[in-house]
Amino acid sequence: DDDPDTDSVPKRMEKLWIDLYEREYIELEDVHSLQKWIGALDQVGYNFPKLKRRFRNVAVMGQFNYADSPTIVNDIIFWTQKLKEHATKVIAAAPFTDEQVEEFEKNSVKVIRGESDRGYYSPLKNHMTALQEYKDDTTIQSVLYTHDDAILNFTELSKGQYPYPADEFMMVDDHGASQIPQDAKYSIFPDGHLTEHSSGRDFPSIREMFDGLATYTWGHTLQPFCGGGQTSLAKDPRSDPYREEDGSVLFQHGQQSDFAQIPTKYADAATAAAELQNDHGIWIECSYKNLMNMIQKTNPDAESTDATGLRKIDLCTEFTSVRGTLEMLNNCLADASSDASTRGFYHPYKINQQGYQHWSDIWDMLQGPVHLVD
Repeated sequence: DDDPDTDSVPKRMEKLWIDLYEREYIELEDVHSLQKWIGALDQVGYNFPKLKRRFRNVAVMGQFNYADSPTIVNDIIFWTQKLKEHATKVIAAAPFTDEQVEEFEKNSVKVIRGESDRGYYSPLKNHMTALQEYKDDTTIQSVLYTHDDAILNFTELSKGQYPYPADEFMMVDDHGASQIPQDAKYSIFPDGHLTEHSSGRDFPSIREMFDGLATYTWGHTLQPFCGGGQTSLAKDPRSDPYREEDGSVLFQHGQQSDFAQIPTKYADAATAAAELQNDHGIWIECSYKNLMNMIQKTNPDAESTDATGLRKIDLCTEFTSVRGTLEMLNNCLADASSDASTRGFYHPYKINQQGYQHWSDIWDMLQGPVHLVD
C-alpha cells in the first residue's frame, strides 16, 4: 500500500478494522475499541515498530552458481523470503534440477534455470533473461542482480528514498581491494592493436600492454576469456554499433561483478551487447562494465551519475584471510564510521556458513546506522 495515510502500523490496523466493518465481518464498536486501544498506547508513549516498505519497481535476481548442496532448496527458500522483505519481485537463478524446480514451485519461489559454468558467464545470461521477462512490465523498472553470498544495504541502494531509484545503472566500487585498476581503459582497433588511455601509449596487443605497463597486474587480462575475447570482439563487424569515431571499441579493464543493476527499458540493448560478448567467450569480470558502455553507445539517453554511465556502489570485501568473516564486516564498518563511504554491498558472507538466524540478524543490522558487530 503506497497510500501515505496508511504508512504506519496503527494506521494500517485502523484501515483494516474499518474495511472489515464495511464488509460486515465485525461491528462498529470493534472499530471504536481498536481506536481507543491505539490511543491508550500512544498516551503511555508506546512506539509501534516501523513498517518495512517493499519496493515494487525493482526485481532482484539472485545468482547461485551451484545447486548441488544438500541444503540448497531450503537455503534458497530462506534467501527469497529475506529478500522479499525489501522487494516484491525476487528470482533465484541456478543450474537447478527438475526436482528442485518442482519444489520451488510448491513454495512460490520464482526461479531461472541457468547453466552450470561455475558462475563465469551464467550471471550475465540470467540477468538478461530476467530483463527480457520484465521489459514490458508496467511496474518493474529495473532488474538488480546480486550473488547469493552477498548482503545488500537497501537503505544505501535506495538512498533512503521511496520509490526505489530504478532508473539507474549500478555496479560496485571495491576501493582497490582487488587487483583490477578501477578506471583503466583501452581502445582496441579492428587490426588488434590498442591504445591505453591513462598512458596514451599504443601497443600491438594486450600482451605487450600488460608487459609494458606496471599498472596492469591482474593476470586474467591476458586470458582468452578477457583480453583475448575483447580483441576478437573488436575485430567482429557486429561491433560496428559500439565503435568510437576512430573505429576502435572502448573497454574497461575489468570490474568486480557480483552486483549490477540495469533499467528494463534497456533490456534489448543490454541483451544484444551481452550476447555479443558471450559469443566471444568474455566472462563477467571483463564484460559487465563494458556492457554498460555498449548500452550507452547505442542509447545516448542512458545517463547516470558519473562519466562511465554508472552509479558506483561502495563494496565491502577483502582478499585476505578474513574474507567472508565478521572481521571483514567490522573492518568495513570501522571505515564507514570514520572517513569512508557507507557500503551498499557486502561480499562474501555465506548463508550456509553463518546459519539462517545469524545471517538474517547481520543483514538487518547492516540496513541501519553502522556499528561494530560483537
